[in-house]
Amino acid sequence: MVIKINCEKFDIPAGMIEDFLTRLSRNDRLKRGKNQAKNILYKIRHNISLDKTELISLTEIYFLYSRKLREVMVKQKQWFVIGSKQEALKYKSKLETLAKSYGEYRYKKDYGWLGVYAERKVKKFMRDELKLSFKEWENSGNSKKNQWQNKVDQYDIKIYNKNIDVKCATQPHYLEITPKVTVENEIPKDIYLATKFFDDGILYLTGYIIHDDLTKYPKKRLYGAEYYAVKLYDTQCLNDLLNNLN
Repeated sequence: MVIKINCEKFDIPAGMIEDFLTRLSRNDRLKRGKNQAKNILYKIRHNISLDKTELISLTEIYFLYSRKLREVMVKQKQWFVIGSKQEALKYKSKLETLAKSYGEYRYKKDYGWLGVYAERKVKKFMRDELKLSFKEWENSGNSKKNQWQNKVDQYDIKIYNKNIDVKCATQPHYLEITPKVTVENEIPKDIYLATKFFDDGILYLTGYIIHDDLTKYPKKRLYGAEYYAVKLYDTQCLNDLLNNLN
């Protein structure tokens, strides 16, 4: 059975899929995918073909819960471990203050302090591991607090005249990054980096998209506004992008 995550395809034996789904179907702590896992498991055990919707559900479940997938993607340098919720909790109060200063429209409702943490860890990764030099919006002349508090930044990171924004799926059951439509149409970024906290509390840098691709994604309504719904498993692999930036 072939599952596509980012730009990688995984041909997984049906027996391994069955074992994986069996474990999930018995996990009472799952916030997402348990019923789908049971339905797909039934079809696999009875040799019934999965329809398109079920194949998508299987991809989403595998993306969210397969630790083997994370191991493989990290080994192939398509994903990168950059932080953890345990570390973020040590700085929660400071991160919440920073998140509030960036704008309150969303941060109170969607764990924005974890998004601030993810942005900082991406910068640290690019600086320490990739040895990249870049400009930061919050340290630029535009970012004096009296000038930009509650305003929209033009980028998080700027490299080679490319404006880069860091997006984060802050909860284990989140499958998407969701850039705000009005913001990205008015102040488009060149590149959006995707990060995610998984169920083990580890923060991964998992992929990227460019603005031209962003506008092709469906929209969803959250908190009274429209957002692009970008599936994390449907973003581009990081390898080529990071090599180019280097």
